[in-house]
Amino acid sequence: MISVLNSIFDDGSHQTMQGQKLLECINTYVPDAMVELVFSDDRTVFGREGAFSKSTRKRLLKNVAKDKKMVSVAVGENGCAYAIPVKTLDAVLLFAFRELSLDSAATAYAPTVVQLCTELFLPYEALHQEKEYRMTQQRQLNRKIRVLEKSYLEILADNHRQHQVIQKKQADYSKTLKVEIARQTEELQKANVCLEINNQLQQKILDNAATAIFTVDVMGRITSVNKEFCSITGFSKDGILGRECTLLRSTLCRDNCPLFDGDERKPIIKEQDTIYTNDGRPRVIIKNADSLSDDSGRITGGVESFVDVTNLIEARKSLEKTNQQLVHAIEHAEEMKGQAEFANKAKSEFLAAMSHEIRTPMNAVIGFTDILLETSLNPEQKEHACAIKQGGEALLSLINDILDFSKIEA
Repeated sequence: MISVLNSIFDDGSHQTMQGQKLLECINTYVPDAMVELVFSDDRTVFGREGAFSKSTRKRLLKNVAKDKKMVSVAVGENGCAYAIPVKTLDAVLLFAFRELSLDSAATAYAPTVVQLCTELFLPYEALHQEKEYRMTQQRQLNRKIRVLEKSYLEILADNHRQHQVIQKKQADYSKTLKVEIARQTEELQKANVCLEINNQLQQKILDNAATAIFTVDVMGRITSVNKEFCSITGFSKDGILGRECTLLRSTLCRDNCPLFDGDERKPIIKEQDTIYTNDGRPRVIIKNADSLSDDSGRITGGVESFVDVTNLIEARKSLEKTNQQLVHAIEHAEEMKGQAEFANKAKSEFLAAMSHEIRTPMNAVIGFTDILLETSLNPEQKEHACAIKQGGEALLSLINDILDFSKIEA
């Protein structure tokens, strides 16, 4: 099978077939012509055998190779042989006419007819082959179109199925997306509510804090304050926001800001400072301050808190003065206490001495009154003696009490 295909598509075989068709064409239009077709590889296609002798063929081939055009040589007494180069077949066409087969007029035009047949045959053959090739291409194109149409219909059907699948997926995704959006929206709303509550709580904490708090941006502009800040400084919230913190005329930040200026930025911890209120009054404060930064570490602002210790400092000064006065009073009291203790001791000694001196005669009065009551007295005298005894005993009891109190003090 392979050898047959090779022979079919072999260039030499193709040229031979073309040569035979050329000779058949010449024989059709010039039946009296004797023709031979000689290829460059010495292959010969005979139209009619024995048309030319070897010498005549050799002379014709030599002349046509030299002139590259139609040549002729004399043959016999009245004959003539011709040769025409056929470039497309890489061959030479040899032809001649039998004697007495043509009249004089035909003899003059016969070579031209053969030459025209030669020149027109190959374009006609090429046109015929081109037509067959076009028809073959048309059939192949029709088959391709049918195949492509079938493939197109299959692709169209497959696309339709995929489109339906995609539409279903899109519908499912849209439904899922709506549900997810609704869920995330609800969560976002809850988060916003929580954030709002937290912000309100934070603001409530800041407003109710006993410490003044305010924040600034990197340019030193105040961005937020709480109520205690307004209460201490006398500035309103609307009047202070957006203004630079230098309006407080802080003594500690007068030359540069420890948070934003300089290479060594460090927080402020429990530093005493002096600021001035809206009406120009100085206030002594104790403050803390630090910078604020984002996730990348870039400084975005600062926060500061402080407490007003002006009244506390004044109270401390007043307390120190009071303490000094108290010390002087204590020293005076100690001196008075010594004098009182001396007077008290003298009093106790005096009372002890007096009570002893009084008790001795009182004992004598009471003793003699008892003796007097043992004598014979009239009722009136006895009554008077009893009164004397009772008064003496009462006076003695009082003297004993005074003496006991003096002993307790001693």
